[in-house]
Amino acid sequence: MKHVIIDPYKAYTSPSEWIGLDKAPGRTSARQVKIYPPGTAEIALGQKIAASDITTIVNKHKAGAVLEGLDPYALRILVTVET
Repeated sequence: MKHVIIDPYKAYTSPSEWIGLDKAPGRTSARQVKIYPPGTAEIALGQKIAASDITTIVNKHKAGAVLEGLDPYALRILVTVET
């Protein structure tokens, strides 16, 4: 079960910033991240990102999976701005 800590709409509309995956654990996702195949969400919108989520994303990327929801030019993720 994903640990969604804020309302997905609020996460989507909150100020956000792109950060490297290495800095993502503990932050709140501002977008959903999907891995194809199978097309399921690894990180939900508004979820507190865990180190295990990042490990899965990196391993799947190395194996050739298509990742949706990350910066297409670098392995960066959109997170809410911490206040």
